[in-house]
Amino acid sequence: LDISDLSTKGLADFGARGDWTNEFAPSNFSAHPHVCRETGEMVWASYRREGCPQMCYGVVSPEGSQTHFVEVSLPPEAGNCIAHDLVITQHKSVLIACPLQFTPQAEISPDKPLVTFNRASSLFFGVLPRHGSNDDVTWIRASPGMIFHFLNAYEEGDRLKVLGFRFSDFDLYPEDDTGAAFVNHLP
Repeated sequence: LDISDLSTKGLADFGARGDWTNEFAPSNFSAHPHVCRETGEMVWASYRREGCPQMCYGVVSPEGSQTHFVEVSLPPEAGNCIAHDLVITQHKSVLIACPLQFTPQAEISPDKPLVTFNRASSLFFGVLPRHGSNDDVTWIRASPGMIFHFLNAYEEGDRLKVLGFRFSDFDLYPEDDTGAAFVNHLP
């Protein structure tokens, strides 16, 4: 981005490496990366609609190069979920796997929407050290619900506090169709 006129200079791949980033990062980067105020690092997570591993997580240096990259295995019950946001603290990152799930591409039809909210599936939080591996991720199961955005997170002693907006139920396609913000099908 050219700061003088806000024109696009080009694609930033952050020195990406691996099959995931070469194939997916340019078209499916994190909705909300976060920059650590202490280190200047940008922390991001992204997901695939289909395939495994379904999520990846990375850290970009203040100079703009990728310094950490992890393919993350989700709990099997999480399905092909949307992971719209993450939250960071001084030492930890918290990933999210919500029960807002993608329909496999081959199954999308006028009667089967692109995404559905699975009321029977749990909400999962994945906690890992900032530069941790897939083996370091601790998945915490929560009751079903939907979170699009976090507000903040912080460490209090040995506890991790996470603040965000949680919906216990979520209707993508309301009956009266007022204010529905999601596209039902891909063209």
